[in-house]
Amino acid sequence: LMRDDDVEVGAINCEKQRSVCADWLAVSAYPSIVLLNRRHGTVQLYPEGEARTPEAIREWALAVAAEWRYLFAASNVTSLDAGSFGGAVLHSEAAWLVMFSDGLVCSQCRTAKTNLMRLSASLRGLPVGVGLVDCEQEHNRRLCYTTHQLPPTPHRPLLKVWRSGDKRADTAPDAAAALGEPLYNANLLESHVALELTERVLRLALHDRLPADADADAAVA
Repeated sequence: LMRDDDVEVGAINCEKQRSVCADWLAVSAYPSIVLLNRRHGTVQLYPEGEARTPEAIREWALAVAAEWRYLFAASNVTSLDAGSFGGAVLHSEAAWLVMFSDGLVCSQCRTAKTNLMRLSASLRGLPVGVGLVDCEQEHNRRLCYTTHQLPPTPHRPLLKVWRSGDKRADTAPDAAAALGEPLYNANLLESHVALELTERVLRLALHDRLPADADADAAVA
């Protein structure tokens, strides 16, 4: 049915590939249907309770793939590390939203990354930077766990926000400006809900700073 679609179809034997199914794809029941993009690290499971006819699966896969293609083109999530963080975030006049992730392979991390891409695409044209730090990388551990005092691994993705204007500790009114502020308690609120609320508030609050053609672009997208 999907022979002529730009979506490849395959199968994994989870009995033989347990780590791929459980760790990479978060498969907990069999059979499960998963759409993934290896290059960008996005993963989405077919919704429980939905019909599993070939036609329904194809419609779902094409809809998700279409959204992903838009996000790959429209979003601008900056990969940050200990070396680039200060120059990109603290020396920027723009406001910044940065997600600190405990790796980029786990299912929860990939879901958070996809939601971060949605946020970035929605804020396109506004003076707001969106970044991602992989705290699993050894060279980022001091930045994550000493400077920003994240909880010990394993932990949920944490989102922090930096105000617009100068944020450096040596010139800002107080040093806390360089550390940003946690946007929400990850134990009380799911990240996708927090990001959806954040996107709406920022987009409405900064609407008058959108480029003249941004609304037209958003309508087309």
